[in-house]
Amino acid sequence: MLLLSALVHWRQRVWRRRAASEHQRRLAQLQVAEAARTERELAEAALLRRELGAADERLSADHGLMLQRVLDERERRVAAERAHKAVSTPLAVQQETNELKEALRLEVLARQEAEAKAARLQRSTAALESQYRIASETAQRLQRQHRGSPAAGGGAAGAGGPGSSSSASK
Repeated sequence: MLLLSALVHWRQRVWRRRAASEHQRRLAQLQVAEAARTERELAEAALLRRELGAADERLSADHGLMLQRVLDERERRVAAERAHKAVSTPLAVQQETNELKEALRLEVLARQEAEAKAARLQRSTAALESQYRIASETAQRLQRQHRGSPAAGGGAAGAGGPGSSSSASK
């Protein structure tokens, strides 16, 4: 019985040692997992800090652009008000009227020149059409004469004689 008691006691110690070593192993695994999780969280925090910094820079740039747009719009409005004041004075109205009259006069001159040019082109076209018609009629007449001439004599006469088409076009 003593042997049995010693054996049971020895078994309990072995079991306790195994349980303690298993506990130590699990604890070590948990510590490694906790360290990995902490590293991931630190990396995520660093990434978030960089993203926040970039977003802050973009926000500052956008804010600067919006402020510049507001200032540009204000300058345009002030310039438009000045232009309106300058135009609404009697001297400015008279000056603008004179400029419009001059522009109208130049437009009328340009239109008259264009009409004169169109008339010249029409006359030139009519003259060319007349010359073409005369040349066509002459060519037809010469072809009819050439066909009506005898076969033996027509070839010799058409080769450069006074009735040939080369001398008729001159």
